[in-house]
Amino acid sequence: MVDYSAYQRLKVERDGEILRITIDRADRDNLVDGALHTEMSRIWADVRADLDAKVIVLRGAGDAWFCNTADPEWAAAFDARMYRQVAHEGRWGFGDMAGVQQPIVAAMNGDACNFGSTLLAMCDIIVAADHARVWDHHNILYGIASGDGGALAYPLSMGLNRAKAMMLLGEKLPARELVELGVAYRAVPLAELDATVTAIAQKLCEQPAEALWWTKMLLNRPLKDAVTRDLDMGVLAEAYTSLLKPSSEKRRS
Repeated sequence: MVDYSAYQRLKVERDGEILRITIDRADRDNLVDGALHTEMSRIWADVRADLDAKVIVLRGAGDAWFCNTADPEWAAAFDARMYRQVAHEGRWGFGDMAGVQQPIVAAMNGDACNFGSTLLAMCDIIVAADHARVWDHHNILYGIASGDGGALAYPLSMGLNRAKAMMLLGEKLPARELVELGVAYRAVPLAELDATVTAIAQKLCEQPAEALWWTKMLLNRPLKDAVTRDLDMGVLAEAYTSLLKPSSEKRRS
């Protein structure tokens, strides 16, 4: 059985055949720091090897944020070595996530922004709390390309031109619109979110594991192919545009 005890920013719990992963930085609005970024780059390889976990539920701690952008305190300290590390971790993490055989059900308890937006887009079934929103504004907030995967995933779920408008303009899309666009499966009151997601996960667990997993992998081929083909270029574009602009000129929220 896979041991998740080393993870600190991610809380990993077994619930029968359901593996629950919680982004556990509610005290910092689930901002992504170096430790969380590293753990996210490693967790999916462990999940993929965990044949005791039939279904994954991914949630953010608290009720404000599913997963946020980079922690400003972490981003302010970036140097060339850190850029290299983050670029490779992005390749590993989202590449592995696209190849996970288990269905990943997102309990979107709050907003998802930038890194969090990409993380959400890579999930298989999204249930959003009514108040939750998603947006990606790397280009507006930081002046860098949005290359970590959202530009690959969102055109597949909402259509190319709608994804262009969302990402180029930095639009914040509310939960109900995510359902209308086909990005999210359902939008529910926050008080009903966990029960709704658990019911979906349990229904998935009723299926034979290999039939469930192989069906998911077949359905996920377009996303996996896009990640395999284009994620390296996206990460390179993000790193390249990051280095073009002095950190003092980058806008912060």
